[in-house]
Amino acid sequence: MKNTVFLSSLLLAVMPAMARDLYLLIGQSNMAGRGKVMDANRLSSERVWKWTAEGTWAEGVEPIHYDRKTVGAGPGLAFARVLADADPSLEIGLIPCAEGGSPLARWQPGKDLYERALKRARAALATGGTLKGILWHQGETDSWKRADAESYAMRLTNMVTGLRTALGTPYVPFLAGEVGPYYAANIQKRGGTSFVATVNEQIKQAVANLPAAGWVSADGLVPGRDGVHFTTESAYTLGRRFAVELQRWQRVPNQMLVGIDYGGAAADWKPSFTAHGFNLQGMRMAGPHVGFKEAHFKWMHDWGFNFVRFPVDYRCWVKDRSSANREIIEEAGLKPLDAGIQGARRNGLVPMVCIHRLPGEYCVKTVDPEPGNLYTDPDCLRVAVQHWAVLARRYRDVPQGELFFNLINEPDAQKGNLAQYEYVCRILIAAIRQEDPKRYVVADGWQTSTVPAPGLYNVPGVGQATRGYYPFRFSHFGLKVGADPKTEKTPPNAPTWPPRVGLPDGRLGGPRWPDWRNPFIVRAAPSARYSLALETVAGPVELTVTADGQTIATFKLEPKENDADWAQLSKYRNQGPWRGVYQKTLDFNLEKPAQELAIRVVKGDWAMPRELTVKDGAGHQTVLPFRGNIKRMKNVGWTRQFAGWAAKEPLACLAPDGGLQGPFGEAGMDAIAEGFIQAWREPVEKGIWCVVGEFGCANHVAHADALRFLESNLRVFRQLGLGWCAWGFSGSRFAILNSWRTDVDYENWHGEKLDRKMLELLQRSAKDVPSVSGNSER
Repeated sequence: MKNTVFLSSLLLAVMPAMARDLYLLIGQSNMAGRGKVMDANRLSSERVWKWTAEGTWAEGVEPIHYDRKTVGAGPGLAFARVLADADPSLEIGLIPCAEGGSPLARWQPGKDLYERALKRARAALATGGTLKGILWHQGETDSWKRADAESYAMRLTNMVTGLRTALGTPYVPFLAGEVGPYYAANIQKRGGTSFVATVNEQIKQAVANLPAAGWVSADGLVPGRDGVHFTTESAYTLGRRFAVELQRWQRVPNQMLVGIDYGGAAADWKPSFTAHGFNLQGMRMAGPHVGFKEAHFKWMHDWGFNFVRFPVDYRCWVKDRSSANREIIEEAGLKPLDAGIQGARRNGLVPMVCIHRLPGEYCVKTVDPEPGNLYTDPDCLRVAVQHWAVLARRYRDVPQGELFFNLINEPDAQKGNLAQYEYVCRILIAAIRQEDPKRYVVADGWQTSTVPAPGLYNVPGVGQATRGYYPFRFSHFGLKVGADPKTEKTPPNAPTWPPRVGLPDGRLGGPRWPDWRNPFIVRAAPSARYSLALETVAGPVELTVTADGQTIATFKLEPKENDADWAQLSKYRNQGPWRGVYQKTLDFNLEKPAQELAIRVVKGDWAMPRELTVKDGAGHQTVLPFRGNIKRMKNVGWTRQFAGWAAKEPLACLAPDGGLQGPFGEAGMDAIAEGFIQAWREPVEKGIWCVVGEFGCANHVAHADALRFLESNLRVFRQLGLGWCAWGFSGSRFAILNSWRTDVDYENWHGEKLDRKMLELLQRSAKDVPSVSGNSER
């Protein structure tokens, strides 16, 4: 008996001085555990410890928690057992803080359970070890009231952010368990209204918007007789699922980002030149014919440029060039990139490699989608780290100023958020710097490179890149991704630069949008066939067409997954109903002229018109394009007057605001600089090296308009101190060589078709810029 007491006191005194991974367990009773504890199902406590109410370590036996006299088996011990068995060198410490029956309100920063958990976690950490995860299971109490359920994601995010910040672990994995769906029946049995499904959706939403966060399913788990608490077997199954999800995150190198030295030899260095060059697309798509022409590097240098960006597809160097084999890297696939980097350096150019298609992230998702999500899926992130580490290791002997890395091309805001993007960038930067401490890294801005990432300003040796495609409807007019440029036809009504005045701009808004609520109106509308093409439609909507107050057509539209009628599907901030672009037109006949034809959304959210086509039986036709400015918060030029088929503008603007220049007008690109480009003044003024990674204008815009547009871009770039890299050099619709334009008098240049006017425009912008010197291969 005395020996037993002595042994217990030793166990209470100290956890062995091995590697210690600590985990915070928070939530309510299904995290604390109410399962029956029996010898038959009791898990071994070897190398598993629990933090006691007295503030000491004790052997990790059931019960782990101590919140109630009824406490029993929960998910914590099974979770710890999986981790301990996976690595015999580890001691696993559990910090139990769950409280039965507790609402999320008590877990908010400043509230009692939050502060108690924070205090206990700090005390446990003070004994040694590292916090490696936060496990959360709560929601039953918040499933009784609609207000609690519908605000759950916001409040959970607030709690997680607060805990991570207070504990100094901004990226410690946070895992949230699903509320057992069976609990809905328990609520209904007790006379309440269940919001279990809402709470679970809100938990998923919070997880989807937090960096390093995972979701753990309760599928198949069952309660005991009370209909509330998991049985021991179900609680242990849930714990093992927590462990599996955690291990997915822990397999990401540098996942915690604690104590990472990002600087190394890159800390006090940044480029001393302003970049002016081109994108070479020889490895942008994986295929049998990839690579670069040596002559192209020479011509760039001879024409006065100093920079080249390589947008590359990681599938070029994996087995069978397939995403399914993304972890199987083949040496031969990297040889063309070797040659490209060497060719650029031999000709006095600085190359920048961008993995344009990275596991879990690819900007051209409508034609060739990349599986997975780089920002929420740790398996994608782990493989992305693998690819960047391979390149960093392969090229670490290249001098610092002669090769840059560009992390992620045009990050997709529909897949994640800025915090998740900055976290992923830090992971990738750390992987690169561990292989090559000197390598200079450029991170694209967030939201397809339009918004700077301030969370990366303080990371040494990191620049940022933006884009110069705005307004996008101008730069990409008529461009269909995947279409054959040899047979592609230019659509009618190409935009001009500066943009024409008087085009309608806005949305058809449903009842909740007073600034978009007005219908689109055509006065003195002729008898004709009308076709309305739409851009984005937000959620299910119902549109009606009336002629002098009488309904002549009704359209019910609902964006859906796996529906060929819809493209570019997304959810706003990963919430709410689907949005998408309708692939058909809304067609209706006006049998006789009307004093007023009106198109409105009578139900639902909103729809953005793209173009209205009017064609009568005699073959007369007019097409009215809409600007489609997604930022426009009030309809402009929304009332038209039919002025006759012979008029210069058959659908003339009638509203008083129709004479406005619109968002661009005669000021051209200078006006856009007051918008998104202006945001790049901040990083430039902070000393961040910035570059426009891509810009240009596709070949369906008239050549003269395209040149004026590019000139506006270049003027603004120079004013802000931004270097640039034009999209495409040869064989692209944007290029100076072989651009498939039909209105250019091409010059024959060594067997290729040169757009001399575009080249000279770019040369004028690049002149008087110091050339790159010191390259070792010339």
